[in-house]
Amino acid sequence: MANKLYAMEQLTEEVAKDVAASPQEWMRFLNTASRLYKYTFPEQLLIYAQRPEATAVASMEIWNQKMYRWIKKGSKGIALIDNTSGPKTKLRYVFDVQDTYKVRNLGKDPQLWNLPVEGEQLVADYLQEQLSLEDTEGGLAESLHQAAKESMQEWLPDALEELRLDVTGTFLEELDEQNQEVEFRELMTNSVWYVLLNRCGLDAQEYLDAEDFRHITDFNQLIVLGHLGSAVNEISRPVLMQIGRYVLNNLENDLKTVAKEKEVVYNEFNTLMRENSTNKTEDREENKEETDYERDHLQPERRVSDSRYQPGRDERNHREVWNDEERVSEKSQGSKVQHSDSAEPSGQSSDGDRQSGKTESRQPDERTSGERSGTGQDGRHNGVDQTHEPDQSTGRGTGDSGDYLQLSLFPTEEEQLGHL
Repeated sequence: MANKLYAMEQLTEEVAKDVAASPQEWMRFLNTASRLYKYTFPEQLLIYAQRPEATAVASMEIWNQKMYRWIKKGSKGIALIDNTSGPKTKLRYVFDVQDTYKVRNLGKDPQLWNLPVEGEQLVADYLQEQLSLEDTEGGLAESLHQAAKESMQEWLPDALEELRLDVTGTFLEELDEQNQEVEFRELMTNSVWYVLLNRCGLDAQEYLDAEDFRHITDFNQLIVLGHLGSAVNEISRPVLMQIGRYVLNNLENDLKTVAKEKEVVYNEFNTLMRENSTNKTEDREENKEETDYERDHLQPERRVSDSRYQPGRDERNHREVWNDEERVSEKSQGSKVQHSDSAEPSGQSSDGDRQSGKTESRQPDERTSGERSGTGQDGRHNGVDQTHEPDQSTGRGTGDSGDYLQLSLFPTEEEQLGHL
């Protein structure tokens, strides 16, 4: 028995040197320590040396009497040094859950907590309340970092004082007190943060890497590494135990509450969106009614009084004025003859006089009669307004007096301008 105890003591010192040999080895040890945070640092070292993949370990009595699980035949226990059973140091053995099996109808599984992703923010809020941490937007990882830093500040003075008593013969002895404090504080904070991150299911290596543990090689003896490891264990254990109780007892109910609150907010949002959509639809319908009313009632009035330019209107008016002016110009030549004839009393004309009149005004009369013949055909058909043709029903469209009546139908220039 004494030989086994001595062997375990030697194994503890050897594994301490191994885990302090490189930052990577220290990080591998912290992975095991994060799963077995209820065990002391020396016990964690021995478990890491014998079963680094262990997840839940307990004594045979606990497995048999509380969990109703039997130890598998041929399983080898993990030896731990027991300093709590009296003045005499002895070994005790524990077994990993993989070394056991359930008693039929009675066996239980160990109550290990796992933090789901959707519960991370709730745990962060819980820690901020329980540990009086500052509000942060970094989520759970930042809350765990704050917990590590503040807890380290409480532990540093006493732990540093104890450390300095045991630096003789280690690499730390070569450093001044200031550098000893810097390395110790940095390693303590980063190691606690690593353990918290890893146990909560976060990828610790996304936040910390080997460079953050570069000073671990100065803790090359168990006597100084024990100060660091024990501080890390004592700081991280109560934090993880608080998180574990919350996850096992309250997280599920809080997640349901949050889900209901989100559902209420979602429903309120949808209701608001529907109301907004309805209001917009009503506004569109109201605007459409106003637009229809304006189109049906206001625009016709606008069209009546609209004096804006309309394509083709000016061209048509100019053409009519030009045609009328042309007709007036043409008739102005014949107006002298008609005025000389009109000086005679109506009804007293003789054949000789008519013949003489025809001779004098033959040329202009022919042009005029050719333009205003009953057929309405001439060389300038497009320029003649046929509404001014003589009324054939009067029976006077073939004589000289008919020509006079035909000329008198044309409006004068003043009358034309008066209509513009």
